[in-house]
Amino acid sequence: MLPIMPDPNTPQGLEPLSPEYLAEIAARAEAATAGPWGFYDGDNYADVAAELEMTGRGSYTCRQQVARLEDESYWDDPAHEEDDEEHASEQMAADATFIAAARTYIPTLLAEVDRLRAELADRPTRDEADAEIQRATNGLREAWTAEVTHLTTEITRLTARSVWLLMQGEDHEGGDVLGVFATRDTARGEFIAAARRLHFEIDGAEEQEDGSLHLHAGCDWLSLTPHPVSTAEAIEAGESR
Repeated sequence: MLPIMPDPNTPQGLEPLSPEYLAEIAARAEAATAGPWGFYDGDNYADVAAELEMTGRGSYTCRQQVARLEDESYWDDPAHEEDDEEHASEQMAADATFIAAARTYIPTLLAEVDRLRAELADRPTRDEADAEIQRATNGLREAWTAEVTHLTTEITRLTARSVWLLMQGEDHEGGDVLGVFATRDTARGEFIAAARRLHFEIDGAEEQEDGSLHLHAGCDWLSLTPHPVSTAEAIEAGESR
């Protein structure tokens, strides 16, 4: 069997392992002798075997022997020329431990990869997440703009220093003040009532840019107009209106 080579689709491990590469690992694990595996550490060798059980000092039983490691191969590596004999047995035991554990570790890790990839598949893509963030941002911006506009209007209304005068009179003879109101809306009802009381049919109506209303009926007129006012503090400060 060919050795497992690095996944050609994942240079330097920077990209996710391809499904084909993971399938190859899973197939090799499935084809290997069924586990669990254990190992026996002899004097100058180590056995890896399936369902290994120790039966006494220096003896064991197993369902099937999988591999044998010998310390002679340790000394074949030039990098170990300066090591003492204890290093050979320690390295052999570490290798046997890894081989035996891999029978359980590899299927477990493959199952975890499948679980994590399934979990990621249920999550939105980057583009979908970006689009959702953009929608939420736009909604917040629109709500913020609407609230700022509302507050600006309210502040302007509350800080406006003017009153609305409802007046009635005859052409060329001046008129009388029927009422003083804080806003045009509060004068609406009185303005309509006064218009209905006019003696003649309305023959002219005008609304000017400042919101003032003017009605004409025969020789009578009715108006609702804003007039600036000043507080005592403003007058003392020399503020003109």
